[in-house]
Amino acid sequence: MHVTKRMARLRLITYLAPSIPLALYEALGEYLGRALGVPIALESERRRSGPTAADNPFARDEADVGFLCAPCYLALASAPRPAVSLVGAAPLYDDPRCGGRPVYFSELLARPGLAVSSLPALRGVRWVYNDELSLSGFHSVRRRLAEGGLGAPGSFFVSAEPVGSHLAALDALLAGEADVAAIDSCTMALQRRERGSELDALGLVESLGPHPVQPIVARRSLDAELQRALVEALLVAHGDAELSPTLEAVGIAAFVAVSEADYTHEAIFGCLRS
Repeated sequence: MHVTKRMARLRLITYLAPSIPLALYEALGEYLGRALGVPIALESERRRSGPTAADNPFARDEADVGFLCAPCYLALASAPRPAVSLVGAAPLYDDPRCGGRPVYFSELLARPGLAVSSLPALRGVRWVYNDELSLSGFHSVRRRLAEGGLGAPGSFFVSAEPVGSHLAALDALLAGEADVAAIDSCTMALQRRERGSELDALGLVESLGPHPVQPIVARRSLDAELQRALVEALLVAHGDAELSPTLEAVGIAAFVAVSEADYTHEAIFGCLRS
C-alpha cells in the first residue's frame, strides 16, 4: 500500500478534538504513516469545527488531510475554486442506531433539575453550543426548531452562547450555567464511559439526527495516487492490531466508503437555507 511518490510529510489537521479525543488522530496518524510509508505531522485546531473561507489551510497548502464537521466540508466544496475534495472513507460508529451507516446523532440535554420532555417546552431557556460551524451542536438545533415551526434560535431561546467545545457545553449544563445543549452522540458515549453517574442528572429531551458523520477531506491538489492509497488504508484500518484498540475505545467499528451523495445540503441542513 506504500505510495511510490515520496513526500516530505503528510500533514493532518483535526478540528474535532478535544470533543473526540486527540489520541484518536494521533493513533490514526501513526497508522497512516506505517500504511502509506510517509512521515506524518498532526495539528489540532480547537477554536472551531472546521476551516473557513477566510482561514483555510488547504488553500494555503499548509494541510493535506483534515477531519472536520460536515457543514464546513459542504461550504468548502461549494466554493468557486474548491481547495478540498472528499476522502471516500469515514467512520462507522458502533451506536446501534447507525444501522451500519456512516451517521451520528445529537443528544439534546437539559441541565439537572430542569424537567422538560419536549423541545417546545424549552422556549425561553439558556442554550449553549460549541461553535456555529458544528452540525451536531449548532445546526441540528436550528434544523429541529425550523422543522417544528418554532422559529430561529435567537427568538426561541433567551440566550445563545458559543462555549468552544461539546465538553465545555456539558460542563456548563452540569454547573447550572446553561439550561440546554446538543451534544455529539460520539462525544456523549465517551463521556458516559469516563464520567459515569456524574452525567445521570442530565435530562434527555430528544435525540436529533441522524446526521452525516464527520467527513475526512484532502487538499484537492494532493497527489491522486496518495489519495487513493489513503482511502484504501482507511477502509482496512480496523484490522490493524496497533490501531484497533484505539478505534474500539472511541466507538469506531470501522471506516466505510462514503461519497458526495452522503453530504448533500438536504442531508446536512434539511429545510434550512444555509
